[in-house]
Amino acid sequence: DHQVAENVLKEIYGEDANVEPILREIEDAMEREAHAGSMVGWSTILNPPPSFRRMLIVGVSIAIAQQAVGIEGIQYFLLYILEEGGITDTLTELKVITILGFGKLIFIVIGGKLFDRQGRRPLFFLSLLGMALSLLVLGINFLSIDNGDVSIGCLSFYLAFYCVGMGPGSWLVPAEIFASSIRVKAMSLAT
Repeated sequence: DHQVAENVLKEIYGEDANVEPILREIEDAMEREAHAGSMVGWSTILNPPPSFRRMLIVGVSIAIAQQAVGIEGIQYFLLYILEEGGITDTLTELKVITILGFGKLIFIVIGGKLFDRQGRRPLFFLSLLGMALSLLVLGINFLSIDNGDVSIGCLSFYLAFYCVGMGPGSWLVPAEIFASSIRVKAMSLAT
């Protein structure tokens, strides 16, 4: 493992670079984190001090919010939603689902880049607002217009807004906010 890490660092810094200090620093950091993680038991997670309690509340709340926005329901019932929107042809449904999947991929990449530039909180709020409006219009469409194009548009916007904020953010933010001493156990609780 040491040799592999040395080879990778030499590829990054060049063959002539002295990577031993970097390797030692990485190994020391790994040892410190492993030691800190082993010192904290589940009692610290289940009965946390106030500083850890705030971290846990935020991390677990973000994970709950990520599920509460209904992404799993949308994904699971996507075909049914498309059929209710008037798209009944199997080939057309397949095309729509494929396009939505590629759209999700593109917007996840965009969201990943925006998280560092725009900040986490504004993207969460933008994501939640956009998803709520998309679902509101989709519901109105089902109750009155029942237009397949509107259904596809609403689903596209819903998935795009999800992928820009709630999708990547629900994994990124908890990993960032938990102290390294509780990160492993706290992430297992939050996910």
